[in-house]
Amino acid sequence: MLYKLKTPDEYEGFIDQHTTGAFSTLDMEVFIPEIKKLKKGQTYLEIGVYKGKSLLTAFLAARKGVNLVGVDIEDPPERQKIFRELGLINYAT
Repeated sequence: MLYKLKTPDEYEGFIDQHTTGAFSTLDMEVFIPEIKKLKKGQTYLEIGVYKGKSLLTAFLAARKGVNLVGVDIEDPPERQKIFRELGLINYAT
């Protein structure tokens, strides 16, 4: 993990500084423990990334070596910028 966040409130506070979306603290309370169960080499696939709030949560919660993949019809520059700035993803050019 690049960032040391412990509680769903800490995740949401950090994430809300960078993006918006409908993924709430209640969602994170269920989601984060599930993401943390993934082991190195396993893959999390998210179809329908929208603004990236849940995918960003997955990136922040996942162990090193877990493959995280987000698929969406669009890849808005704002989302690319957020993920690059946080050092979470490299985009092909």
